[in-house]
Amino acid sequence: METHETHGPQGLQNDQLPAEDEFEALQRLASQFAVGWLVLANLVGVWLATLLVWPGLGIALGEFSYGRWMPLHLNWQLYGWGALPAVAALLRRFLQPGKRVQRETQVSFVVWSAALAAGGWDWLHGQTSGKLFLDWQGQSRTLLLLAMGVLWGVLAWNGMQRARTPTPLPHADGRTSRVVEFGLLTGLGFVPLLLAWSGGRSVYPPIDPGTGGPTGASLLGSTLVVVLLFALIPWLLRLPHKSAAFAWWPYWSSLAASVVLCVVISGGNSSHEDWRQILGLGSLLAWIPLLHRFWQRFEWNSGSHIWLRAMLFW
Repeated sequence: METHETHGPQGLQNDQLPAEDEFEALQRLASQFAVGWLVLANLVGVWLATLLVWPGLGIALGEFSYGRWMPLHLNWQLYGWGALPAVAALLRRFLQPGKRVQRETQVSFVVWSAALAAGGWDWLHGQTSGKLFLDWQGQSRTLLLLAMGVLWGVLAWNGMQRARTPTPLPHADGRTSRVVEFGLLTGLGFVPLLLAWSGGRSVYPPIDPGTGGPTGASLLGSTLVVVLLFALIPWLLRLPHKSAAFAWWPYWSSLAASVVLCVVISGGNSSHEDWRQILGLGSLLAWIPLLHRFWQRFEWNSGSHIWLRAMLFW
């Protein structure tokens, strides 16, 4: 991927870029870890599919039943294959040039992977909250919170180091970038606390009484978090705007409207047949053209285009 100069009045591009070889090393390491967890998760998925066709095979593994393998498949996909590229994007944004880049990257990925391995051990031995994607209990939850803390510490330390050095950008651009970074770091600091709270066995979200599954509002809310991440990706990767007249407000105002809709239709258990829940989930269709138009305003590396098209199709 190429490095770029800052464009646009919003100043959300950056002040100082890590050397290209350092970024390539980060990218390569992130790919190795993410794909490694993808392979492991998919192997578990193949085993689960095999058990659906030949249930008798599960007898050979005793207590390691279908229900104990399922959390490994789901959580390794989300927290491994899905989350590690996001971790890499955060490191790409905050890490400062220097010899510590590779060391801090390796520490972040190794501690994160250790938490995933501990989670797999616990889930296979029946230690789980029973809540989808919030199965973390015991030692695995401690390690995951530790991994998140280590990552946040690395990001915060590098953010403070850059704040102490003069920025080569105009003052307004540098100040805007710092404010966004500070806001992101502040929000990330609450993630471990929210995970620890929501993963507790005394906390349960609203459900559809007919199926026991999540409500439309719950699905809308969780998907809007992904929409927020999509908005941050160009900024995290320091991509320049195609035009100096670029404005962020159309995307953010649409996201704010979706959040308001989510809040309005939330509250207590609700059936999937409720028209408000159907409307909430249906509103997500609008984000396909919105996201496409938003991403078109950035100068992406040519190798990224196939992945962007695949994501929009998905």
